[in-house]
Amino acid sequence: MIVKTTLKDNSAELKEKVAVFADALMGLMAAGIDSRMKTGGEVPFLPKSTKWAQRGALRSSIRHNKLAPGRYEVTVGQNSPAEAYAGVQEAGEARGRTFKNYSTPGTGAHFFQHAVDATKEKAIEYIRAAQDAAGLRGL
Repeated sequence: MIVKTTLKDNSAELKEKVAVFADALMGLMAAGIDSRMKTGGEVPFLPKSTKWAQRGALRSSIRHNKLAPGRYEVTVGQNSPAEAYAGVQEAGEARGRTFKNYSTPGTGAHFFQHAVDATKEKAIEYIRAAQDAAGLRGL
C-alpha cells in the first residue's frame, strides 16, 4: 500500500489573510489609542476661561481614521479650536514654562504618548483579536 499526500500552494489565500490581519491589527490599535485617551482620564480638560471651548472639547476632538488598508491615524484637535491647545498639553509646556499643576486629577503632559504606550503594552491582545478577525488563529 502506498501512502502519499499532495501539497498545494495556498500562498494567495495566506497573503489575503495576512492583509486582513494587518488591517485589523492597525485598526484595533488605533481605536485602542482613541479609546484610551477618551476614557483613560489622562486627557486634560480645556480651562473654563477658554472663550471658544467648554470642558471636554479636547477629549471630543480625538479621532481615529483609516487612511488606506493597514494604515490608520489618530489625531487630537485636528481642524478644531482645540488644535493649538492639544500640542501645548502634549508637550507639557508653553513658552518655556513647564506645567506643574493640572486642575483635573489624572490629567497631565504627554497624554497622547501615554495612550500610545499603554496600547503597545497590550499588543499581544490586539494581535490575537486581529488573528481571529483574519482567520489566522491556530496556523
